[in-house]
Formats: sequence, C-alpha cells, structure tokens
Amino acid sequence: MDTRMECMQTVKVNGRGFDYEVTNVGPVIGGEGFLFVSKNTTFLLDNGFAFCGEQMVENIKKVLGDRGLDYILLTHSHYDHLSGTPYITRAYPDVKVVANDHTANVIVRDGAKKVMRQMNEAARKTYHAGDYEDLTDSLRVDIVVKDDDVVDIGDFRFRVCGFPGHTKCSIGFYSEDERLLLSCETLGVYIGDNKLACQYLVGYQMSIDSIDRALALDIDKMLVPHTGIVEGDRCKDLLRASRDLAVNGAKDIVNGYRAGRTEQELLDILKEKYYTEYVRKLQPEAAFDLNASYMIPMLIKELAANPDF
Repeated sequence: MDTRMECMQTVKVNGRGFDYEVTNVGPVIGGEGFLFVSKNTTFLLDNGFAFCGEQMVENIKKVLGDRGLDYILLTHSHYDHLSGTPYITRAYPDVKVVANDHTANVIVRDGAKKVMRQMNEAARKTYHAGDYEDLTDSLRVDIVVKDDDVVDIGDFRFRVCGFPGHTKCSIGFYSEDERLLLSCETLGVYIGDNKLACQYLVGYQMSIDSIDRALALDIDKMLVPHTGIVEGDRCKDLLRASRDLAVNGAKDIVNGYRAGRTEQELLDILKEKYYTEYVRKLQPEAAFDLNASYMIPMLIKELAANPDF
C-alpha cells in the first residue's frame, strides 16, 4: 500500500454479508472523501476542503448517477474533513449528516467558523485554486452520536468508537458484521514503508489508548484516512506500527527536550521519523510544521515530568 487511492479510483470489496465499492471522490490530495456504495446504501466518509466542494459533488454524481446519497459520516471537526459538507447537502438535501456531539457544537461557533474560513482560504492559495462560494454558515449535523452508539444506515450497522488524541472529538465507525473499521487520524495516516503515523495533537496517552482500543477489535478491513482500504492482517500490522512509532517518537522528543535540544532540533527529530519521502509528496512542509507546533509542546507538557517515561 505505497500508493494511495487516487481521485475517482474505485476499489471493489467482497464483504462478509454483501459486496460494496469504495471510491475516493476527493478532487485534491489532502481533501479526500470516500464514497461507499452497496446495493441498498450510499454514504460518504469525510469530504475535504471548501474550495473544491463543488468538484466533489460532481465526482459523487459521476459515481452515483441517478441514485441519491444517503449519509455523510464525519470523523472529526477539522476543516479538511468536513468543509465540503454544505456543498454536498445542497446537492443532496435529503442526505443525513452523522457526527458526534463535539463536532456538532464546534461547527455552529462563530470563532470556529472564522478559523475554518481562514484555513480553507489558505488551502485554496496552496492549491492555486480559483474563487469559491463560502457556505460555512450552512454546515449542519442531522444525527448526533456519542461513543458506543449504534447507527444503522441501510446495509451497514456501525458502532461509534471514540478515538481521541488527534482531536478530542475524533471518532471511528466499526461494523462488527463486516469486520470493517472506518478509521481516523488518531489511529494513523499512511507515511509509506508499511507504516501508519499516529497524529497525536491533543494527547499522548489518550492516543495510545485509542490505538489499543482499535487493536482489540475484530478487523478484516480498514479505511485509512487520506489513503484508502486495506484488508486482512495488514489492518492490525499497520495499527501496531502506528503504536510503535507513536511511543518511540514521543520518547525521542522527550529525551531530546531533557537533553536541552532546541526547538528546531526537536522539529528535526520529528521530521526524521514522520516527514518521509512519501509524505513530502502529499503534504506541504509548512503544514507538517504547523502540526508539529502542536505535537511537540503537547508531548513535553504531558510526559517530560514523568520519571517513568
């Protein structure tokens, strides 16, 4: 899995109870949305940036044709995972948006909407895209869920799994019947060389606990954020790799801090582990540095004073 699902690439999945297809309808790298289509159900997992929301709608229509879109599932409240929502709900007014209570509360806050607008504008400039209609005020959640809730969406029956660590609101969706986990960035994003990297921004131990929770599930298929579907033993192998990298990366940062390393030196330590050649092709260095500016202080604050770490 050293190549991600490209835009409009479709993977056919032989399920346990039924077959389904998964298509990456995200128009740009970093703004992926994964469209699931089975005989009786259609749903979208996350949906990328605002500036390419209309293009995502067109991509969805190419896949669905005359069929409707039944559900949108959101894994967390970051702008690059939900800003396309209002463009899709305008095109498919009957679609039901599913998210947890924290995400539902965030998207109605004026301060949060201001940040989303700023981040989407920055993304537009990064991708050299044209002007777009701002629909941030039309963001909505129709079905509010919490940890361990069960949501039946046609052919699929998902249990909501709280996976805090990337954000406090990060969640995944697990189908026991299909042994399918729709993952989130707390559990890791693909960085090449058969490795996931846990995106721990708000908490170290909560991230490790989230990975352990995922490892305890009976998983045969997993949707990896920004990448696509993996199957079989690779699901658990990737999760174990994510856990190992999270632990070792945290130790390197904390030990570096204890040794008096500078902020730049700590950043270089993080980059050596996480900012691989694979990632360089997908993520601008400035975006990586921004995430690191949250990760490094969090790790130091949480772990540096712990003599057992």
